[in-house]
Amino acid sequence: MTTPTGPGAEVVTDGENARRGVVASASTATVPTAATPPRPEVPEGEAPPSTAVDPTTTPAAPGPEPDATTASAPADDDLLADAARTAVATVAAATTAFFPTPPTAPTLPGTRSAGPPTDPRPGFVEELEGALADVESVRLALDVPGAAAARALRDRLTVQIRTHLVPRSQGTELPAVVVLGGSTGAGKSTLLNSLLGEEVSAADVLRPTTRTPVLAVHPDDAATMRTHPIAAVVEVVEHEAVPPGLALVDTPDLDSVDADNRRLAAHLVEVADLWLFITTATRYGDALPWTTLTAARERGVTIAVVLNRVTARAAGVVRGDLLDRLADDGLGDAPLFVVPDVGPHEGRLPEAKVGELARWLQLLASSAAAQRVASRTIRGGWPSVRADLTSLAEAVHRQAEAARALAALTSTTIEAHVKATSATLLAGDAASGAVSATAQERLQRGAPLAVLLDRQARVPTRRGAPAARAAAAEAVGAVVQDALGASLTHLARAAEQGVRGAWVAGGAGASPLLARLDRESVTRTRDARVTAAVRAWADGAVSAVAAVPTAPGEVERAARLLDPYGWAPLVCAAALGAPAVPPALEATWGEAGRAFVADARADVVRRAVDVVRAEVVPFLDALASVDDDAAAAALRGRARALEDLT
Repeated sequence: MTTPTGPGAEVVTDGENARRGVVASASTATVPTAATPPRPEVPEGEAPPSTAVDPTTTPAAPGPEPDATTASAPADDDLLADAARTAVATVAAATTAFFPTPPTAPTLPGTRSAGPPTDPRPGFVEELEGALADVESVRLALDVPGAAAARALRDRLTVQIRTHLVPRSQGTELPAVVVLGGSTGAGKSTLLNSLLGEEVSAADVLRPTTRTPVLAVHPDDAATMRTHPIAAVVEVVEHEAVPPGLALVDTPDLDSVDADNRRLAAHLVEVADLWLFITTATRYGDALPWTTLTAARERGVTIAVVLNRVTARAAGVVRGDLLDRLADDGLGDAPLFVVPDVGPHEGRLPEAKVGELARWLQLLASSAAAQRVASRTIRGGWPSVRADLTSLAEAVHRQAEAARALAALTSTTIEAHVKATSATLLAGDAASGAVSATAQERLQRGAPLAVLLDRQARVPTRRGAPAARAAAAEAVGAVVQDALGASLTHLARAAEQGVRGAWVAGGAGASPLLARLDRESVTRTRDARVTAAVRAWADGAVSAVAAVPTAPGEVERAARLLDPYGWAPLVCAAALGAPAVPPALEATWGEAGRAFVADARADVVRRAVDVVRAEVVPFLDALASVDDDAAAAALRGRARALEDLT
């Protein structure tokens, strides 16, 4: 049924209200209220019960009695205007139902309610700050399934805890933060400017318009809000028209083409004690705002809705459809305000068009409702915070599992390359080509080192012969070091590429880690490692030869042919597999020559394996940045602790 409250106005009640769960008014403000309870029967002879009026409400002034024509057939253009006369009383009643006041003395208009909206138990704030630290430390470095959603959850939780829950729980009285949010072109900035009667937030036809959000606050609350964490991302503007006890935030568009704007708009919703969702008759069905609206409702955010730019002819249909959508989405109790379309215009809306919304905000601020809104949002948010902490812990656990899989894959891959490295060096592949050719050339008949092959030959001592032998050995050594360096570089690079390929093919979401690996740094480190390994191997061969004490016989003859720095390159060439060298070593050194080669071969394989194994270091360092199970356990512990404390 409908109850007429003024010329051309209707307030939906009883059966219609039961269907929609709201009061629908044809005024500029349409708000929900609790279903009207049945009037109790009054025994005969007793006075009917009195109907108390909330001291914070303002009853509507009675309108003139309509004539028959006006009452029976109101004009379309008059529907919105006529019903506006009853809107203040309707809004006041709805506010009382929506934000019920505990049985205490009412707060007088124009005053602030004392005290914070919550009464946390001892240790609660510390636990909440610990949860914030744990959430902020979550990295979610791997692109495992669900990682993108988990990162968004982490960022949202961080904003929610740092900028909303912690300040609200620290016992400091703060204004209730009312966030004006919605789609592109919904008129958020224009609405804020119109509510304040002054241009405080830029509004234009160019999109995206709002870039730095504006937070408008009464001068009495300015100092408090300038120290609030939200001040880091907004421009704080003082204005006398803002009701004391409220802070009004004009946000970027939820569907902005600018990604930073979209993220900022979504984050500001987390700061809201009350989200004033602003949409239009042509945009209220857009998917993204509804998704955000539903998510906010699930997190306990208190929501009111402004349907902007509504023509009188379309008001009934659009408003009814929106009310049905709100009810279907679990938002049937959200206050709904309708702002009439004023046609093409620039600047602020006429004061009368936003008057009912302004009065409602004033009503919130001038009663205990603002703090009740904050308390309602916080109380409604605790279950979602605990659930979100648990969900984030599960996401962290999946990261840890993926990291273990990558570590196992890395180990398997590098071991395969270690075996390949050993096989390559033991097969003599590093000596094929330049090493074997150079050694053969220096040992052939008539060459400076040919004397090494004949145990009975006299050691040439003619002028220049010792220097020629030393130069020939040095030439062999240079080729050996170049060949070994190239071989180790190739083997190490193959190992690095093998691990990289295994990570890509492993399906563990390693792409972000791989992208952060500095290939140039990896190459520089590898080159330095290879150079050091080759030099250390050559020095080890020198030390091995020098360690043999000089005595008459083979050793004395060897010492007259070459010093340890001359013999070491030949030992290294033989160890790599140059076939012409071992006979020369055995002819001069006998069994000691064979021992030199065996030891040098074992040493080069060991050093090569070390070089190849070191290729996993950047990968393992990257895995160290992945969240572990300890981080997941910490988040679960925070969720349990907050449940106990709330």
